[in-house]
Amino acid sequence: MGKLMVPKILVTNDDGVYSTGLKAAFDSVSDLGEVTISAPAVQQSGVGRSISIFEPLRITKTNAGGIPA
Repeated sequence: MGKLMVPKILVTNDDGVYSTGLKAAFDSVSDLGEVTISAPAVQQSGVGRSISIFEPLRITKTNAGGIPA
């Protein structure tokens, strides 16, 4: 028999990891598969075309309102 495939869902935004919209998006899909959140530490609206040349990118696991992010 075939293996049950669990969807992998990426939830992201540019408003920051603590935004209420990100939590609402997570809540709406959390029962549908394995959810990963990727969001900036602080609000970054309008910087989608920027690049990081002089500062390294940092990735930090955190807990945003009870949700691993």
